[in-house]
Amino acid sequence: MSAARLRWLELAAGLVALAAAVPVVWAVAQAMAVRLGYPGDLEWMEGATLVSAMRARDGLELYGEPTVEYIPFIYPPLHAWTLGALGHLFPLGYTLGRGVSIGAALAAAGALVFGARREGASWPLAVATLGLFAACWDDGGTFYDLVRTDSLSLAFLAWALVTMPLGGRWIIGSGLLLAVAFTAKQHAALLGVPMLAWCWRTHGRAAALRFVAASAGPALVFLAAMTLATGGRFFTWLVLVPAAHGQDAERLFPGAQLELFWALPFTTALCFAAPAWAWRRAYWAGVALTTLGVVSLMRGHTGGFLNVLIPGFWVLSLLPAVAIPALRAPWARIAATVLVALQLAVWQTDFGRLRTRIAVGQAPLTAWTDSQRTFDRFVPNAEDTAAVTDLVHAIGALDGRVLAPHAPWYLVLAGKEPSFALICLWDIDYRHGPYSKDADRIDDAIGAEFDWAVVPDEKMGRGLKTHFERDTTRKLPSVGTRTGWPVRLRQVWRHRSAADEPTP
Repeated sequence: MSAARLRWLELAAGLVALAAAVPVVWAVAQAMAVRLGYPGDLEWMEGATLVSAMRARDGLELYGEPTVEYIPFIYPPLHAWTLGALGHLFPLGYTLGRGVSIGAALAAAGALVFGARREGASWPLAVATLGLFAACWDDGGTFYDLVRTDSLSLAFLAWALVTMPLGGRWIIGSGLLLAVAFTAKQHAALLGVPMLAWCWRTHGRAAALRFVAASAGPALVFLAAMTLATGGRFFTWLVLVPAAHGQDAERLFPGAQLELFWALPFTTALCFAAPAWAWRRAYWAGVALTTLGVVSLMRGHTGGFLNVLIPGFWVLSLLPAVAIPALRAPWARIAATVLVALQLAVWQTDFGRLRTRIAVGQAPLTAWTDSQRTFDRFVPNAEDTAAVTDLVHAIGALDGRVLAPHAPWYLVLAGKEPSFALICLWDIDYRHGPYSKDADRIDDAIGAEFDWAVVPDEKMGRGLKTHFERDTTRKLPSVGTRTGWPVRLRQVWRHRSAADEPTP
């Protein structure tokens, strides 16, 4: 067959992949659009993240000592600063927070297309990578659009990675972008290792030193300045608190690796089956291996949820577009591109949802029955919206100070002072952690500071039964999270000192 005809076949395969990507992207975009204005927690850390942003907007301390009012997150402050700054221009809430995350996810998606084109992929194949990334939305816990720091960090990290191969002055720009990614989520710094190695090997020692100056330099200045400004507490929260946490060996290996593989099994298998590309694209091979190690460590970290895999999904979405142009034989490139299309087509079927359930051990017959509901469960409906409104009104009707550690932003919406977030209390409740004694102190202070508690059930502990009694006369609307750790606020508890007072 002539070379011209092969080129046309290669283009046609790319167009098929692109056509298969469109409904995948459209389905995820529709889900995000519905979720954008939802007035409640889609995931239980959204509300706590908004409380941090509110503190940043109001000039309050982000990295102080733990109190019943606020316990810091173990993340750098860029996300809180960003939402806090925008909160001076727009109403601070779920829509703003999700809007920032969606914008950041789009920026990361743009980096995919840019990187694919830079490595020689055709336009159809490059744009088809957006479908692969969208197909991983639910595998990453649907965190792309949540009020979380994940997408913001990924946006800067993605552009740092795709601009490094440009060389020249872009080496400095890539380093600066990596430094900014570090200020959103600290794991980004580890991706500097393969970037530095490639820069040194390809452009020499002087260029490598420029990259170090542009990336590690600002990051270290930022770390030192924040540590000094907070009296050392920033370093404690960023490094020492998470260092006291444990590791889940099964999630570390082989759990994380299997989760990544089953998200995009066909295209991931393609990259393993054609290892020759790794020699011609050594930079991306190094980035892929490092990312695999980083996300595996984060997944194994105590409390590490599926969202920590998102950088791995981004890399896996790009790798086929990196590998295919590096294949020598035209027929191999055509077949590999068709495999990308098949991967996207499979996602749209029940089998696409089925494979995750079989991978985690659910019986195939049960998995097939349940697969149709897997995607829809992430999207709230009109009843959920009405229930959130009723829940906020019910919280506002409680006379006095309310503890709602599972959903502190609902307190703000109800016109009350927020309480600490339970996830942040869990972060410090480790025997050898720097704030372990503060966790006990907060347990004791709960009874002294709050008149009411709104919780999912009595399993929270933390002195709930010691200081409060269940108020069975008050019913809460049923509203729960859609992803992450499941939270459904059901119960109202009143302080024992008010237990004999008549209910209004």
